[in-house]
Amino acid sequence: MTWIQALEYKANAIVGTFAIFSGLAIEFLIWKQVFQIQELNEIRGFTFNGLMAYIFLCMIVGQLKSSWATSIEMIDSIRTGEMNKYLIRPISFFTYHFMMFIGHNSLFYIVYTTVLILFPILLPGYAFPTFIHIIGFIAALLISIYLSYSIYFCMVCFAFW
Repeated sequence: MTWIQALEYKANAIVGTFAIFSGLAIEFLIWKQVFQIQELNEIRGFTFNGLMAYIFLCMIVGQLKSSWATSIEMIDSIRTGEMNKYLIRPISFFTYHFMMFIGHNSLFYIVYTTVLILFPILLPGYAFPTFIHIIGFIAALLISIYLSYSIYFCMVCFAFW
């Protein structure tokens, strides 16, 4: 899927954006009420602001590691027999579809990278107290994206088995 195809369905992009922000708004309102009604400053080590930062980052990480679109493509190539071209040519099925996964999500990576860069600037101290935490988060994010794709790939390969 190209960027043009991803942006072709503007209503889908708008609804997807609305769904993300409405989910965040619902969680914000629920937790705000919990903290206010219970008159608490902290729940299990989380302040309200820390909890909101955690929920926000979880939503971003969940979006970045989602690879269902490329999984469907891999399943179809196995089902229709198109996988044979990867077996007889020097093209890695894993690497080809991993790069397709990166390309498919590159638009999301650009948007969410911008959000992740602005997050500590606009709300300092909420999620990343030090620069080392930022480096650790980026490393963990890259590892989680690779592991998520690898798990999807293993599940897809069971169809070939």
